[in-house]
Amino acid sequence: MKILFFGRLADSLGRELDLDLPDEGCTVAELRRRLGGSLLDAAGARACIDRVIVPESARILPCHEVAFVPPLSGG
Repeated sequence: MKILFFGRLADSLGRELDLDLPDEGCTVAELRRRLGGSLLDAAGARACIDRVIVPESARILPCHEVAFVPPLSGG
């Protein structure tokens, strides 16, 4: 599966990363640990599954599109 990175994360990690995921998937928290989450945590990155921001407990399956985005601001 491809994992996409945006903003400052893309500058540091590249725009995408290919990663094999078990058939049963994993949670966002487990994926973050597998990726060495310190940079993702430091950047305050939020996880998205199929373009929806999700909590750390959300389950990721190999068929999902996963992205990490920096905090959003707006007004």
